[in-house]
Amino acid sequence: MLAGHGWSFLVTPVLIGSVVIVSMSKGLQKVQQYSLKSDC
Repeated sequence: MLAGHGWSFLVTPVLIGSVVIVSMSKGLQKVQQYSLKSDC
């Protein structure tokens, strides 16, 4: 049980970080698309 909790304690921040990075990358792509549309 302790080993399981240790793994979850280590893996959870990594999963959260990956989700944040993906959401940020998608947000940047949307901003770039809007900026390109405004330039055109």
